[in-house]
Amino acid sequence: MTNSFILPAVAFFVMIGAYWILSKIQKRSLLRHRLRFSQKTSHGTGALAADDTKQKKTSLTSSIVEKFKKKNKQTVADFRVRFERCGWDPYSAAIFVPAYKIFSVLLFFFLFFFLNNLSENFTVLEPFVKYVILALMLFIGYRSFDYLTDFKIAHRRDMIIKDIPMAIDLLVVCVRGGLSFDKALDRISQEVIHTNPELARELTITSAELGILPERKLAYANLARRVDSDIIHILTTSLIQSEEQGVAIGKTLMFLSQETSKQKLMMIERKAAKLPSKLTVPVVLLSLPAILIIILGPTIAAVMESDLFGN
Repeated sequence: MTNSFILPAVAFFVMIGAYWILSKIQKRSLLRHRLRFSQKTSHGTGALAADDTKQKKTSLTSSIVEKFKKKNKQTVADFRVRFERCGWDPYSAAIFVPAYKIFSVLLFFFLFFFLNNLSENFTVLEPFVKYVILALMLFIGYRSFDYLTDFKIAHRRDMIIKDIPMAIDLLVVCVRGGLSFDKALDRISQEVIHTNPELARELTITSAELGILPERKLAYANLARRVDSDIIHILTTSLIQSEEQGVAIGKTLMFLSQETSKQKLMMIERKAAKLPSKLTVPVVLLSLPAILIIILGPTIAAVMESDLFGN
């Protein structure tokens, strides 16, 4: 039984090694084709007409390689955005994500191997069931990082959104008090760093980018990318439009403060409207036993004292 699973393991590692070797060979062959092409163009157009079919193959290979590079760059960019939304260093995504996925897949594979050899309940299963379990474990190992980052992004976004109305109100107070918008962000980040460190971090980064980047709207766009939320998109869009149209930021912040207060009040009203339906089940479960004891208790005591039980 053990030998039947050693063979797929060996095949798995052989496929990885073959893919790595073929990728290296393909890169070298592409360089050789480019060198030959450059040499033939230096000799004249006659050689180019003679090797038309080879050039087509080379162009096809180069187009495939370019598409693969573009896809790889897009994947790395997506992981960097996910790292930013998690609050991690985005430049470590290109190294950390492949390393984590390879380690996770190998960990689940060796876990399956140990279960197959040590667990008696696992060894009696059918081979088809074992292969299905192996496929599920490898899939979970490969996708576990995505699930973890999704949970982290959602949790961090909820933490930031929770205090956004308060931060907008504080911005209104600071701007009306004479501080610039950049200084107001720094001041608020110092005030909320103990209660909401994630919000303080985003405000500090935005304040630094406003003073470094050539265009202020890039800093607002980066904030909207890092915190993917409707209220943040509304805030950044309003700030960009106010700076482009020359509207005072204090008026924009005042309008946003009123709107966020209305949205927060509506959210509280929606939660309050759902309370009766949510409290129905616990009230019934907690009050019904007590009501039954009060109603049926005397009757049960009278029946127990009657002649029916020999009393």
